[in-house]
Amino acid sequence: MLDGRAPVSIKRAVYVSENVYLNNEGPTYRAYVLHIQQLARACRALMREAGQPDTDPTARLLALHQLMTDTVKVNLSEKPEVQSFFEHYPCRYDFVDFWGREDHSKQFVTKLLTTNSGQCHSLPLLYKIVAEELGIKSA
Repeated sequence: MLDGRAPVSIKRAVYVSENVYLNNEGPTYRAYVLHIQQLARACRALMREAGQPDTDPTARLLALHQLMTDTVKVNLSEKPEVQSFFEHYPCRYDFVDFWGREDHSKQFVTKLLTTNSGQCHSLPLLYKIVAEELGIKSA
């Protein structure tokens, strides 16, 4: 990414840096990407259930906010006759070693995806990664 041979991707950069620290023993990149895509699909389902077009930037932001802060149970299928329910609980703040002084992986997005708890480093990164997956520009 730095030399322009691959497109810039915060999602990929976060995974690669965390995976190096975990000695390639964390989740696979495919599993990581699928988890993020599933969160984005849940946001789209929330918009669909609210009757909002997924092209509406405000609807995208509201759906992402709801995903991060509320219990969400949605049908991921775009066909009403097909049931594919997904349940997601609000992300929690992990107060145990939140600085990562004893275990640096406590600050990882991969840890947040696994435990649904994170802190001031991983929570905004996951928000940005899912926002980009939804086509929301964020900084």
